[in-house]
Amino acid sequence: MVRGLLIAAVLALDGGTNAPPPDGGVALAPRPAPPAESAETERLRAELQTLQARIATLEKDVAVARQQNEQLQAVVRNLESLRDELQAAVDERARNEQAAAQQAAQARAAVNGLMGAVQQLQTGDTDIGAALGAARSASLSPLVHQDIEQAQRSLDNEDLGVAASYLLQAITDAQTAR
Repeated sequence: MVRGLLIAAVLALDGGTNAPPPDGGVALAPRPAPPAESAETERLRAELQTLQARIATLEKDVAVARQQNEQLQAVVRNLESLRDELQAAVDERARNEQAAAQQAAQARAAVNGLMGAVQQLQTGDTDIGAALGAARSASLSPLVHQDIEQAQRSLDNEDLGVAASYLLQAITDAQTAR
């Protein structure tokens, strides 16, 4: 009877399967239930999750800041390029104004030379080749150059009055063109 009770107890313990223990004959002690987490562990776990969320947010913020930095650098490069273009335009304008001022000065000098040539012709002096040469090399209108050539032809024909008339017309045309 005792023996029957022992067998019944063993069968009840192993679920009635009478299977050998998994470790080759030594019965393992049942695992204890995991202890309930302490309040400190819960607080640390919550703090860890909060920190991980902050890290993720900061990483996103860093990515956005990098992208904005790249955009700002592109804007700076564009501004530098525009500044260079503007400076080139200002320099070109200054060169053009200087060239225009030089041309205007040459034209004034040529007109003054032609006035002197007219006075010389009125006194009978035909030595006006230097004044005509300076007027030919100046940046004057084609009409002024035609008047000068007509004056030269008249001078070659020793017609001083007509030569002076063409030179006066050249002076008028030059002053009108300005």
